[in-house]
Amino acid sequence: MKLVTQTDLEDLALLLEDLVKRLPKMKREERIDVAARVRTAAKHLEAIDKIVKDEVKEVRKGKEGYVNGETWKAKLSLVSVTRLDQKALKEVKPNIWNEFAKDNEDQRVSFEPR
Repeated sequence: MKLVTQTDLEDLALLLEDLVKRLPKMKREERIDVAARVRTAAKHLEAIDKIVKDEVKEVRKGKEGYVNGETWKAKLSLVSVTRLDQKALKEVKPNIWNEFAKDNEDQRVSFEPR
């Protein structure tokens, strides 16, 4: 890894750790502004995470194992997961689906400039 990239990543981690530590002492208005500003960074971090994870999955071709970085290594694990096929249940057993389906209200917070 290039030294400048490594230094930037270390600085970013330290800045974020420091920001989290200072958050409780901030006024609510400042915390809201901080949360709004880090949303963009979070989206970029998620993009990096997805790109690299997709690459690891492609390299491993569906088999468990490691892909080495320069300092870190990525591990692909296969985990068995069971999920309910809600669409099929609704089509085949609509009465059962209706009996157990629940409508809930989700609370979502978004940010926009003032």
